[in-house]
Amino acid sequence: MALSTVMSPIIKTDMELIQLAQDIEDGKVFTMGHIPMKDRDLITSIFSDVNNFQGGLIYQYLDEAIEGITLNDYPLFSESCVLSSEDVIRTFTLLFSGGSK
Repeated sequence: MALSTVMSPIIKTDMELIQLAQDIEDGKVFTMGHIPMKDRDLITSIFSDVNNFQGGLIYQYLDEAIEGITLNDYPLFSESCVLSSEDVIRTFTLLFSGGSK
């Protein structure tokens, strides 16, 4: 699977976005949305390659977490992926339209 880093997002196909949404629902993916507002200052520690986030969604597959190390019970990642704000909107549009635009 091609990963997109926070510094260079990869444009995803509709099917990839739907699969990512399913993987999030299945608990295979950790996103910045899993971090409560009270802990949002930890985002750059949890996703250690994040230093200049411009919006969208930061995420990573849990099997990519640094093994044996957590921060306040959150997994830590040395590399993360990002969905642009546009791809987040596309994902919701696909999900709520049954996979068609």
